Amino acid sequence: ASATNVSILTGAPTNNTLPLIVENSASSTIASAKIVLAKSGFASTILTNACGFAYFGGLSVGTYSATVSATGYATTTFPNIDVAGQAAIMTLVLP
Repeated sequence: ASATNVSILTGAPTNNTLPLIVENSASSTIASAKIVLAKSGFASTILTNACGFAYFGGLSVGTYSATVSATGYATTTFPNIDVAGQAAIMTLVLP
């Protein structure tokens, strides 16, 4: 039998959140991609789960950049990500 990992978010989300999915150009999700979310005076690093999903919560309102790296892909920075409230899921595509 094979095992399946499932991620479930429970509880109320914080006021300022940023859920992300990392994909390649073929729309396949990328597991274990490293995401560094940053803005002046702040940086946080999270790895995507087996489904290519990452969740940043408890953020302050502002404009962030996300630098994403994964084995076999070029490290890519996505600038000007505005966070104010509960954001919709954003997809970041690595070349």
